[in-house]
Amino acid sequence: MIRYVGLDLHKEFIQMCILDEKGNVLEEGRIGTQWDELTKWREKLGMEDQVAFESCPFAWTVHDILEGRVGRIVISNAYKTRAIAEARIKTDKVDARILAELLRADFLPSVWMPDEKTQRVRILVTHRHNLVKRIISLKNSIHARFHQRFLNCPHSDLFGRGGRSWIAANREHLPEMEQRQLDSTLRILECVEGERQGVEIELAEMAYHSEEARLLMTIPGIDYPVALALLAAIGEINRFPTPEKLCAYLGLVPSVHQSGNHEFYGRITKHGNAAARWMLVQSSHQLTRLCTPMRPFYERIRAKKGRQTAVVAVARKLATLAWHLLTHKQPYRYANARCIDKKFSRLQIQVTGERRKSGPKPGEATQSRKENTVHLSGRATFPRNLEEVHAEWKLPRLEPPSPGEQQHIEKIGGQKRFLQIR
Repeated sequence: MIRYVGLDLHKEFIQMCILDEKGNVLEEGRIGTQWDELTKWREKLGMEDQVAFESCPFAWTVHDILEGRVGRIVISNAYKTRAIAEARIKTDKVDARILAELLRADFLPSVWMPDEKTQRVRILVTHRHNLVKRIISLKNSIHARFHQRFLNCPHSDLFGRGGRSWIAANREHLPEMEQRQLDSTLRILECVEGERQGVEIELAEMAYHSEEARLLMTIPGIDYPVALALLAAIGEINRFPTPEKLCAYLGLVPSVHQSGNHEFYGRITKHGNAAARWMLVQSSHQLTRLCTPMRPFYERIRAKKGRQTAVVAVARKLATLAWHLLTHKQPYRYANARCIDKKFSRLQIQVTGERRKSGPKPGEATQSRKENTVHLSGRATFPRNLEEVHAEWKLPRLEPPSPGEQQHIEKIGGQKRFLQIR
């Protein structure tokens, strides 16, 4: 006999309701959240039973405990379980009963369950995100301590080589107690930065062996931490039939309130993975400083609605672009070959420690080298086209642009710098 089990999860207890195939209540009660109590209770379940509970911080722990012990586990989307979210009478007992009833009728909107690899990347990305937030907080406190004493650092980076020397030279201007606090904060900052570097080494190795991560890294402004954060949040790209679905999943679409002929668009929903959304916004800040096809779009939105709205709009464009790259298995067409080459070279050095020999290949004509050499920032650089860079880093070969895209390039004359494929 199939039994349908609804669980309402809490920190201190779990409310349980078990129904039979006809909807009759077989058992109700509370289960303790201690590990031995949960393992003892799961022995009462069988492979014919089905279990449902809402997504929450404890959901994946309960999933791991019950996996392999029951026939089916459904983690429902809490935002879409309207029978519970909008109920007039809402108690733990009622919630567990409703979950069991919806599971029996197969009406539960379930969430996607990531595999072990995706779950591991999600944990690392979230851990790095928390470490970065902690580093920013520590650095801001050190900046504030010097600003309170009207001590302004002449260096652009207070925590670079010159900035560290300036801190050591001006430390004596602070009171004794503040000097001790400053030293303590610097020690904590060094420790947290060391932990972040350790996490980034592990993430870099994952990105180096991931074809999807390398595809996303061809987008200007996106390095391996952002690429892996996106992949961890997306999981399988075929879950999203359109890029609009992906943007909505990441919480980058505006909230909408509609009644009759009136529509009101508010702030973005901010649903989904906060770390991936935050990294996309940070990449958008960097991308707006570069000469890319995103720049005209950013300038147009900024002129109408301001910088912050324009940056979030660029973040949504980045999510849309990521959907196309992952769906069609194509690198970014309008990237700068030199920038991509440097980005992948840094990744290779970080993972393997091997440096790639730069410069022209042996046997190339000296006159050709002189004609094609470009001087950037006082240094001579021998450029390569985008196809050569893609081939060296084992990226898919670029397909010809679509007719509409080609028509747009011809319409604007193909003279824009960001349309010159290098």
